Amino acid sequence: MAPVFGVASAATCKPDFSITVSPTALTIVKGGAGASIGVGFKSICGLSGTINFGVHGVTPSASQTCNNKGVCTSNGLAFHQCCYDLPLKANGGTGNSIHVNATTSTLATTYQIKITGINIQGGCCYGITHSANVTMTVNSCCVPSFTISANPTSITVPAGQAANSAITATGTGNYTGTIYYSTVISGGFCSTSTYCSDSCGVTAWNPTLSATTTSVTSSLSCSFDPSLIPKGTYSVLVTTNCYCNTVPSRSVTITVTEA
Repeated sequence: MAPVFGVASAATCKPDFSITVSPTALTIVKGGAGASIGVGFKSICGLSGTINFGVHGVTPSASQTCNNKGVCTSNGLAFHQCCYDLPLKANGGTGNSIHVNATTSTLATTYQIKITGINIQGGCCYGITHSANVTMTVNSCCVPSFTISANPTSITVPAGQAANSAITATGTGNYTGTIYYSTVISGGFCSTSTYCSDSCGVTAWNPTLSATTTSVTSSLSCSFDPSLIPKGTYSVLVTTNCYCNTVPSRSVTITVTEA
């Protein structure tokens, strides 16, 4: 009688589960907001159980220092999770997350974090264990960002003559990205008129910063048409795009005199 391959395959399928983590590598900053590691579990061959999960090892391990009052401080990572036991249905999936922070006392280095799930429900599959690793780098500083500066910040020119200033973008914390400049003109006549909107421009208006190109200088040039814009003192705010708490900007004051 010929073997029934489908039956044989089914008979050798043993209930189990798999574990996944995401991301598998990330970077945080000492004293910063921290990050979340997603942890997922999937039933294999009909396993139904309860998965207890958490961090079961960190390399290098933390050490503590204590002062003369018995107050101790750890130089390790801080982990938080809302729950530890997750029900797993047969052929289904489940998951949650672990949040990790680096305090100001945390050692700045690269850590290997071992996250483990254990089936703690009785029956055939009690004690089945699987683990996954996450590489986490802790930097002393800083949140990648950039600043901009202007030189000069105060200019006086006759009407119709161009006012120029050097705008320099400088990256911090290994910032990588393209900056897009825009200008806003205010003060006197320009606070209520649309004639001023095209009076200033920045070249190059889209410089790119990287780990190797940490500073780029562009040119701000403003020319006020004397037939449309009277003499006076105007403020030119050079702004940039930035998905951060504070948008880098720099103000340049331009005084336009009679021609």
